[in-house]
Amino acid sequence: MSLISVIIPAYNREKYLEAAVRSVLDQTITDIEVLVIDDASTDTTGSIADRLSQEDSRIRVLHHEQNKLRSGALNTGLDNAKGEYISFLDSDDYYLADKLERQINFLESHPQSDGVYGDFEILLEDRTDTKGMNAISSVETVRERLIAKTRGETSDVMSGGYIPSCSVLIRASVFSTIRFDPILRNMEDFDMWLQILGKGFVLTKLPGSTYVYRRHGEQKSSDSERMIIARAIIEEKMKGGIYLQNQ
Repeated sequence: MSLISVIIPAYNREKYLEAAVRSVLDQTITDIEVLVIDDASTDTTGSIADRLSQEDSRIRVLHHEQNKLRSGALNTGLDNAKGEYISFLDSDDYYLADKLERQINFLESHPQSDGVYGDFEILLEDRTDTKGMNAISSVETVRERLIAKTRGETSDVMSGGYIPSCSVLIRASVFSTIRFDPILRNMEDFDMWLQILGKGFVLTKLPGSTYVYRRHGEQKSSDSERMIIARAIIEEKMKGGIYLQNQ
């Protein structure tokens, strides 16, 4: 079976990192490499990652000397990944056991699809039960809205659902000319999906949950100011036709 590279950006996640990494190692398939990108953590995140890499040769740890934020850490992972498929996992979340097997089986038998995504579950910090959350049913609506927005038409590309970032499995060839925008300090995943869709790649939704998203107070997704700034940057990129330039 083809190799899958799972990229885990990590900054001060000593509380959660080991569970995230082990959820990848415990997948129902074994042809996996785990790239942990320690983004200049100030706690024991880096040493935890190093210890885990000594226990399993499938783990590689890359240490940033300076913090590059999530986009920079993800790009370091993309630059160093060896797999034919790419997946992402935030260091405070964890995969469901059969995520990668279900997804790679589909992609290996459906060459017309460039990537897959799916639903996920939310786990609140003070709870033990999870709540199911649905991903957008089809990305074609997003692509159509993106094209309309670029033409100057009124179109709300950012409404109507989204692709959960850790739910994806994408062919590595898709990232030959695509990287996360290092300027963005929020919504970098949404920007990535617009780049992918703008280039005409095909993303397919598969049924079933893929991972568990932990909700807690340390997450940057709750930073409303950064989100407002990121939305404004993405809006300008859409209006300027940046996402469709090389289609």
